[in-house]
Amino acid sequence: MSSAPYHPIPCALHSEYEWLAMRGAVVRVRLGDGTTLDGRARDVTARAEAEYLHLEHHPGERLELRLDRIAGIKPL
Repeated sequence: MSSAPYHPIPCALHSEYEWLAMRGAVVRVRLGDGTTLDGRARDVTARAEAEYLHLEHHPGERLELRLDRIAGIKPL
């Protein structure tokens, strides 16, 4: 988890993440550090002054990805 301050993302991008989560879309997420993760988008939540995409990376394994750390996302 990062302790750096959260930087809000554009509303249109936030809406795209919510749409993908509502559909339970299988996506490839590229993080700012170059890491890529494949999984099913499950939810977008806010907690402790930051927003997160919940990604089911493997069955039963969910990751919380801070939205401001996502460099790109695309449906698979």
